[in-house]
Amino acid sequence: MNCIVIDDEPLARQGMELLINDVDWLNLAGQFSNVIDAAGFLKQNPVDIIFLDIQMPRMTGLDFLKTSSITTNIIITTAYPQFAVEAFELNVADYLVKPIRFERFFKAINKIKESTTPKSNISGDDDHVFIRSERKFIRVSYNDIDFIEGLKDYVIVHCGAEKHMVATNLKSILGQLPESIFIRINKSNLVNISKVKSIDNDHVNLDNEQLSIGEAFKKDLLNFIASKKNLKRL
Repeated sequence: MNCIVIDDEPLARQGMELLINDVDWLNLAGQFSNVIDAAGFLKQNPVDIIFLDIQMPRMTGLDFLKTSSITTNIIITTAYPQFAVEAFELNVADYLVKPIRFERFFKAINKIKESTTPKSNISGDDDHVFIRSERKFIRVSYNDIDFIEGLKDYVIVHCGAEKHMVATNLKSILGQLPESIFIRINKSNLVNISKVKSIDNDHVNLDNEQLSIGEAFKKDLLNFIASKKNLKRL
C-alpha cells in the first residue's frame, strides 16, 4: 500500500519513515512539510494512506481535510490529543498521538488493510486452499498443513518447514476449512487432525510440535477424535 507523510517537523517525518519501513506491505511514496505541496503530489499520484500532522504552517491538517474532497484513508499523527473528536468527525481512519508506538501504528494501518483486502484471502476447495500471503496467492494442500497459529489479526499456516502469514483471524480461516480435517484446540491454534500423533490430558502432539489444549476446547476435541482410528490416546 502506498502512503505519504505530511509533517512540518523533519524529525517527525524521519520517525514515521522508520515505522513505515518496518512494514513490508507499506511503501513510502513521498514526504512533505506542508499540505500545499502534498496536494499537488496527490493530484498526479493517488495513494492508499496519508499520515497527516495537524499543526503546520500555511494550513493545518484539519483545515486541509475540511477544504479538500480527498477520499484517501487519513491517519492523524499529532502531539495534540484534544483534536481527536473533530478529526473523527472528518472521517479520519485513526488518530495517533506522538510519540507513536509501533504496536499502535500497526493496529491503525492493519485496520485499513483489512477493510480493503479482498475476501478472497482464503478460498477453500475439496483438497486444497488458496491463501494470500506475501502479495500473492498460494495453493496449499490440506494434507501439507500441520497446524495454524493465530496472532490476533494474522494467522501463520505451518506446513512443515514452510510458514505462510495471512491477514485474517483464526475464526475466519476456520470457517473456510473442512470441519472433518481441522479443529480448534485452544484460543490460538487449529490443527490438522491427520497430523496428530498422540493426545494427552493437556497437549496435542505432532511430529515436531506440542500444542496445549484449552480447557474450553477439550470436550469438543475428544468427541472429534473418538472415531479417528489412526490416533493413540495416552
